[in-house]
Amino acid sequence: MICIEGEIHSSKNSRRVVRFGNRTALIKSKAALLDEKFMHAQLLEQRGRWDRMTAGFSPPLTVCFYFIRVTRRKWDFANLVQGVADAMVRAGYIVDDDVDHFIPRYAGHEVNKERAGVLFWPQNDA
Repeated sequence: MICIEGEIHSSKNSRRVVRFGNRTALIKSKAALLDEKFMHAQLLEQRGRWDRMTAGFSPPLTVCFYFIRVTRRKWDFANLVQGVADAMVRAGYIVDDDVDHFIPRYAGHEVNKERAGVLFWPQNDA
């Protein structure tokens, strides 16, 4: 199992509107950008374990996600998993987060004010 410690923020719902001259763009929030850096470092530390866990698996890779949240505030699985999937691509865990390579699966969640994060693991559907 791979563990990313810390509160995971939605990269979709926390976007900021910025202007570059005459252009307007949506960019990720500061919290989401910090999450990416934080997740990337943790994922790199656990890359060897992931490679052993996925040896012999073929795409698309089904990955189960269990989120640990700080509050009972409503949240959207797809929005949170998107940030984690982006970090997984960047760290080389998956080639791409498209449906040909990656199928995220909800494995549950809990609220724990002392220990937020996400646990995930590959599931061999073969």
